[in-house]
Amino acid sequence: MHRTWLLGLVFGLVTHGSAVSKPACKDAKSILPNGDFETGSLAPWLVLFSAPNLLDAGPKFSYNVTSPGYKSHYAFTVTDKSAAPFVEVDIGQIDVPVCAGRRYKLSAQVFIKGPAMSDQLLQLYADQKLVAEASKGYVKGNPNKWRQLKGTFTASAASVPVQVTMRTTKIVDGEWGVDDVVIVPA
Repeated sequence: MHRTWLLGLVFGLVTHGSAVSKPACKDAKSILPNGDFETGSLAPWLVLFSAPNLLDAGPKFSYNVTSPGYKSHYAFTVTDKSAAPFVEVDIGQIDVPVCAGRRYKLSAQVFIKGPAMSDQLLQLYADQKLVAEASKGYVKGNPNKWRQLKGTFTASAASVPVQVTMRTTKIVDGEWGVDDVVIVPA
């Protein structure tokens, strides 16, 4: 009698699922929505931080989805001609669905344009960790000189934040651009 009951319980757990057996995690087809900015808008990306703020800096400081992009119509760009002593713009997506424990590659096409004395940086973060960083020396030239920036991370949960930071601590007349931000299993 106990054996029949136990076999029935095991059969029920195997066929109907339980806390013991979990389905395999599957990555979404598009892990990072609008990573190429081809909708012409920033959404679902958010501006997480901006210094100076747009109202204080006036028309000499801007950030937006602009044209052209890297082999596409649009990219996200920051332009600073404000003479502000510190510039930083962070954009991100808060809850990007991934598989906890899985290793991923985060990559983006980037450009940095500015004077020789500039200390401009462009950084990629995933799961609140720095994944890759480019300085002006890494990406020389003008907006037509895009270069791939990439790194890997291991997801700590079923969703992770992703962030792109563009920053300088010196007064510059500079530009930054990012396009084709992609996350794929490594």
